[in-house]
Amino acid sequence: MPLPRHLVLLSLAITSLLAPTAASQESDQETERIRQTWNRVFQRTAERGEKWEANEFLAKAIAGRHPGKALDIGMGQGRNALFLAESGWDATGFDISDEAVAQCKAQAKAAGLELHALQADINSFDYGVEQWDLVTGMYMHSLLTGQAESIMRALKPGGILVIEGFHRDLNSESVQGGYFGFSSNELRRVFGDLRVLHYEDLTAQADWGGRWRSGSPIVRFLARKPREVIAGLRGPALGQQPPTDVPTRFAPGIVSTEAIELNGVFTDNGREFLFTRRVHDEFRMHRMVLEDGEWTRPQPLDLLPGSPSALSVDMTISANGQQLVWVGPGEKLDLWSSQRIGLEWSTASKLGAPISTDAQEIYPCFVSDGSLYFASNRDGGQGGSDLWRAQRKPDGSFATPVNLGPSINTEHNEGDAWISADESMLVVASDRPGGLGLYDLYISFRQPDDSWSKPRNMGPKFNTEWIVYCPMGSLGGQSFLFSRRNGKTWAEMTEGDIYWVDASALETFRD
Repeated sequence: MPLPRHLVLLSLAITSLLAPTAASQESDQETERIRQTWNRVFQRTAERGEKWEANEFLAKAIAGRHPGKALDIGMGQGRNALFLAESGWDATGFDISDEAVAQCKAQAKAAGLELHALQADINSFDYGVEQWDLVTGMYMHSLLTGQAESIMRALKPGGILVIEGFHRDLNSESVQGGYFGFSSNELRRVFGDLRVLHYEDLTAQADWGGRWRSGSPIVRFLARKPREVIAGLRGPALGQQPPTDVPTRFAPGIVSTEAIELNGVFTDNGREFLFTRRVHDEFRMHRMVLEDGEWTRPQPLDLLPGSPSALSVDMTISANGQQLVWVGPGEKLDLWSSQRIGLEWSTASKLGAPISTDAQEIYPCFVSDGSLYFASNRDGGQGGSDLWRAQRKPDGSFATPVNLGPSINTEHNEGDAWISADESMLVVASDRPGGLGLYDLYISFRQPDDSWSKPRNMGPKFNTEWIVYCPMGSLGGQSFLFSRRNGKTWAEMTEGDIYWVDASALETFRD
């Protein structure tokens, strides 16, 4: 006999209330079963003494890249997380297997490495929001793609995702049974919000998987999260109207703001702009990049090892666009160098002797043959801070710097200087007597006998009662940028902006 309608409804209501609890219990049981399965796998691995090397594709993906925060999903015994930590990354790894996590921690301790190793389930781990410069997951397959939205959200703008796994055409069963792997272009589709840097399906030596290792169909995927752009900011020179022969603030509201900014350098192709902004009393290099026709918002470019917010000012880029040199911390102030790696810059290293010394070195400037001009108060000068030139040698090193002599240098301070790529023109900031302010810009031209003309004050069009400094020609010689600030010292400074002018204005000073 059928139940009365009200009892049927009551039964359905009770079932619906109990269903989540039952489903939750079932899920917990499945998670525990998986944990125990992988614990046995890693116990056997340890008993056999097997050692896994870092993934080759991951190693290539981070080669030269400045370390940041990294997350290794499903890290196992930690082969890749340990490699990242050893490479200078602030690495976090997690795995469902507490046995694997224990083995990883033991290896990290034995190697003296700082590593955050956590026991967690991939489906419940808190990935965070814009937290990671690098996320990697090796041979995690559908477990990884199932977290695609969380992973993309967790990447910082500019952060990269590195994945390797089997292609589904392998058609073999996993440890847990069932077919597994990535189908063709599945990663492109699932991680569609990222910019793909590398994708390939190939037959290669898998670095995980026992009997599947030899001649396996492999998928490799490297992608980057796009940086935040300024909508509508398009075109060359940050979309600014070309300058005239009268200096004006550069990119007001974008670069020149209520904060204090100085320097200003475009790469030769005009697709990247670097400048310095004071943030919480720290002078930090910032970067903007032209991506898909729009300029990204300024973001700090931190390249110094272990000191993300350390001083970074006065940048110059080599003529081939492959080397970036700037002023950073040192005995007093020293010059640091970074190499271009694809679209990024490598971790910096200090330029050693004969460039950086116990004295102060500031404001480098590359010329076309790779030689480097800079200012220094080292011994052997005319007094105060002088300009020096270091010839680039065929092996890439620098010869002993040569003082520019009394035609340019005085007993006063000659500091920031820009020298044109062909070394026919020089603009220098100096506090020599007769200027309009604390520091003025002076201009000099190469003479037929290879000497420099007497530096000439560039007058009130450029100079004011403020400090005028940071000269830099840019955009293939079409524009000239410089900076102005108030205050005799950095502590007294309350205003500072970047200015630009058409480079033809400099030619009016030529005799």
